[in-house]
Amino acid sequence: MKTRDAVFPALAALLNGLIDYAGLFPPANLALEPAVANYASYRRGADHWMLARFILPANRLLELDEAILSSFSAEIPLHLSLLTSDLQIDGAQIGRFLTEHKERVTVDIIESRLPATDSCAAFIADNATVLQQLGLSARIFYELPFDANWDTRLPEVITKLAEHNQATGDNSGFKLRCGGIAAPMVPSPAQVARAITRCRDADVMLKCTAGLHHPFRHYSDDIDAMMHGFVNIFGGGMLAAVHELDSAELTAIIAEQDTEAFTFSAETFSWRNLSADAAQIAALRQSRLLSFGSCSFDEPRADLQMLGLLPIHN
Repeated sequence: MKTRDAVFPALAALLNGLIDYAGLFPPANLALEPAVANYASYRRGADHWMLARFILPANRLLELDEAILSSFSAEIPLHLSLLTSDLQIDGAQIGRFLTEHKERVTVDIIESRLPATDSCAAFIADNATVLQQLGLSARIFYELPFDANWDTRLPEVITKLAEHNQATGDNSGFKLRCGGIAAPMVPSPAQVARAITRCRDADVMLKCTAGLHHPFRHYSDDIDAMMHGFVNIFGGGMLAAVHELDSAELTAIIAEQDTEAFTFSAETFSWRNLSADAAQIAALRQSRLLSFGSCSFDEPRADLQMLGLLPIHN
């Protein structure tokens, strides 16, 4: 396929701000300074429109010294998504840091793992209180630990998030881990589809993390397992919303390995006989399917360029 000089509108809507750069995390495992330098370079590059946030553990905020922050300004700020296991502990430090660096640093997303207990409502409510006390308008995405209880707890967690949002006006979301450094860390296509459709039905926003370096479902020699593709997951999520697909129907899209089954045209994104147009995709990205964390910004782009979907810049 010949490389395009421009990006199809439907693909641009799908990719716009889709990638949160997680260069600190496996398998990249970069040190903080080169990871932030990469992000600063990407923010100024030709494909900056695909990039959203830099993912940083909240307890490493104070490592962002003047030398590291010198690459950012009010015009090109460091957009952060902060990871925290205890927002009550990290909250004060977050507030002080943002007050000191508000001209160059923004935080609109916080990511937190839910405790390994049956009830999560109190945890969600307590975090909302901390944000309110800080005067911070960030949205929190909650990850359900991917363990033996994941399938059982998934409906309850998404229901509690929806109830919290309805009661408070918050827009807390669900974070779906799509892979990892070993095969048992990869959810099945059916599990991914259940998470997406339950979030859709509950009007809970979804973001993803891990294992999504490549656009389409593929076999990984590194972990000896099939891994998910970000076009399968996000494109499938769009089609599930537009066509009201059930979990089983969406599973077929998530599991699709034939790249020729997916097409982009000037007007639409399609999987086989199902389509969504650019306006629908843009609206759903804003309301339902936020982004995914990736330790590489280069690999997703290289794959799209190889497929002729993105231009190659000199």
